[in-house]
Amino acid sequence: MASTMLSSSARCTAFKAGPLRRAQFAPHPRAPVSVSAVQSSTNASSSSASSTSERQAHPLARVELATVASLLASGALAGSCLAADSPENAEQAVQLATLAANILRPAFNIFTLLYIIRVPMTWYPEIDGKQMPWALAYVPTEPVLSVARKVVPLLSGVDVSPIVMIAFLTFSNEILLGPQGLLTLIQQRGGL
Repeated sequence: MASTMLSSSARCTAFKAGPLRRAQFAPHPRAPVSVSAVQSSTNASSSSASSTSERQAHPLARVELATVASLLASGALAGSCLAADSPENAEQAVQLATLAANILRPAFNIFTLLYIIRVPMTWYPEIDGKQMPWALAYVPTEPVLSVARKVVPLLSGVDVSPIVMIAFLTFSNEILLGPQGLLTLIQQRGGL
């Protein structure tokens, strides 16, 4: 039984894997899930007078959940593999990584500084964050900190959510932009 190998250009060069395979889609006996088929009883009673042509689903609304999940999984796994198939795609990946790094680096630095300013504001609850100059740090950080407070409880009556956010930003900065960060490696290696 002879196996046919694809040329090296059709291989996944990112992971030095074997030849690319084409997925074979066969019809499944399962019934597709209709997104528009689920209606509340109040909508059904109020729209009973509407015609059936108005209630027909869009063709893209009837999709099997398993098909969507498999397509998403294969796209997520094959995305990095397909990104380095050609020099043009590798160059686009480098340009995108450079753009993302140029946007994220100042954003991480600015928000880290704002959260550092917020730390002493939690020590002194009499500070009104809506008054200047405290509003410069309070307004952009409060939406995120209000969510973080729901996840991280008070520690001995002290709000530690700014410290948690500083740790999260520092970790994200190191993972993405550090010397061994994802975006840095993409820029150095010319793609994935």
